[in-house]
Amino acid sequence: MSASGIPLQAHLVIDNSLIVLLQEYWCETYLIRVSSHDRVSAAKHWLAELLAILASFTPDGLIHCTDCVAGEYKPQAGRLGQVTGISHQDCRAFANYISSLLHQTHIDDDEIRFLRTLPDAPKRLIDPGGVSDSDLSLLVLGARLSGGNAPVYVLTHDQDLLDFTSWTRTRITARAKWPYLLHVEGLLGLTHLENVHRDCRISTQEMQSILNFTMIEHYVRTDIRNSQKGKSIMQQLTTINTNLVQSAQIKTRGVAA
Repeated sequence: MSASGIPLQAHLVIDNSLIVLLQEYWCETYLIRVSSHDRVSAAKHWLAELLAILASFTPDGLIHCTDCVAGEYKPQAGRLGQVTGISHQDCRAFANYISSLLHQTHIDDDEIRFLRTLPDAPKRLIDPGGVSDSDLSLLVLGARLSGGNAPVYVLTHDQDLLDFTSWTRTRITARAKWPYLLHVEGLLGLTHLENVHRDCRISTQEMQSILNFTMIEHYVRTDIRNSQKGKSIMQQLTTINTNLVQSAQIKTRGVAA
């Protein structure tokens, strides 16, 4: 159990939204510090190291994902694909490498359909524009992993997936299929990273830098920022920032003592 009260030891299911966020952060923060010949390998190393830190707190030593979500990871669509000297072939190799670090599971369409057709499912979440089939595959995977004593965290920055996970885990019909579904929880990816930071595996400077980048990226997206989803995400990021400041103060007092 971490100081925040959220258990650190948990199975992890990761969404592309978190991987993309971390990739974009690296490009914005570290790209210019690395020689042009070493940029792809440096980005691979940094992201692999961070995923390894996350995996070290899991009962099985794995970062889980579904094959359909992993297949949608396209680093060339972000900052990495805009860098002179980094080709689409380099980006594909980067995507294949990161995907190889994830324990991928195939989810059948009927299980995804089961979630989408749950009685009284919120229309804003299951209709077009809400959760995708790929999103739902992550929740199915989380449900499959929920049979043990450890909690299961679906790490994402997709507010619709967070909301649908919270709604589903209490549904009687869903729990009849997956009896331990209450063990599954959707978490904003940075919430878990800050939790790991409290265990001193991520530096305060790095964690604050990732959080600042995320808040700026969120703020400049005016299409999302002013929506209810956007406000919810910003509220969560603000809470993470408050927790980060408090945990940094605790660390400083501990060093001083």
